[in-house]
Amino acid sequence: TLRRCIILDPLMEYRDAAPFDDLDNMIDHLQRYRVFRVSTWDVSTFPLLCRITQAVTDCTLVVEEAQRILPPHTDLVPEFAELVYRGRHTRTSLVIVSQRPTTVHIAARSQWTRLVTFCQSESADVKWIQSVSGLDVEPAALPPLEYFDITPRGFERKRLAVARRRETIS
Repeated sequence: TLRRCIILDPLMEYRDAAPFDDLDNMIDHLQRYRVFRVSTWDVSTFPLLCRITQAVTDCTLVVEEAQRILPPHTDLVPEFAELVYRGRHTRTSLVIVSQRPTTVHIAARSQWTRLVTFCQSESADVKWIQSVSGLDVEPAALPPLEYFDITPRGFERKRLAVARRRETIS
């Protein structure tokens, strides 16, 4: 679990993060607590969110639906480029989440240290994953809940552990 995490979550899927509509209120929260998990849904705040992440230091920025925020054929938001290329100086990490990696700006994909991929059937995505990892992985053959955890040292095939929820009937 990440101890200090800021999430751009357009679909508000992260139920365990404190949601903020107002970034001034988020900044107040970040200044008050050493450990935090906060989120916002407003993609228009992305440049400011990048600046906040860098100022906080020792933090992870999660960008959900990255293909919407970092499309491949547009200029990269300068504040995000700063995080990508200089974030290590402030111990800033990035987690980029997308259904299709090739639909995300190359700068966001270029500095990877770990790839987690579930079933991918689009040939451009499969070829990209194989080329950047240098490994003979076949993401198109993965069944539901299985994924490849790829690092520069190799890969592991893993399976999500899903807790079953009990249904109670009254």
